[in-house]
Amino acid sequence: MSSPSFVERSSFNELALIQIASACTAHQSLGILAVANQCNQELLTQPALLALLEAMEATPKLITLKVGKIVDPSLRRRVDAATMANRDQLRQQRVAAGAVDSRRAAGKTCDWAVEARNIASSWPFAYGVPVDGATPEAKQATGRH
Repeated sequence: MSSPSFVERSSFNELALIQIASACTAHQSLGILAVANQCNQELLTQPALLALLEAMEATPKLITLKVGKIVDPSLRRRVDAATMANRDQLRQQRVAAGAVDSRRAAGKTCDWAVEARNIASSWPFAYGVPVDGATPEAKQATGRH
C-alpha cells in the first residue's frame, strides 16, 4: 500500500519544496504528495514545480501529485503523463502478480449493439448488465424473452 504525504499550507519556500522533492525522488512507497498553497501563494514557483514533477517521474508508486493550479499547459500535460504512466505501471504489476479484478462488472459481457439500439430508440436498456442478467423489462423491449 502506498503512503500519502500531505504538507499543504505549510508555508514552505521554494528551496524547502525542492528539498522535499529531492527526498521524495525514488521513494519506495510514497503514493500521494500534496504540497499546494505554500507561502500563502496560489501557485508554486517554476523551479519547485519542476523539481516535484521530476520526483514524480522518478517515483513509480507516486500516482497523485497535488500542487495546486498549473498555469503552463506543457507542465500540466507532463504531470498528467507522469500520473498515467505511474498508474499504468502499478496496474501492470497487479496483473503480473495475478490480482483478480474484483469490480462488480468485471468479466461480464454485454451486447453493446443492442444497448445502442435501445438507447437510440428510447427503450429501456441495461447498461453494463450482461445479456443473461438484463432486467425483464429490457429483455421484453429488445425481444429477448
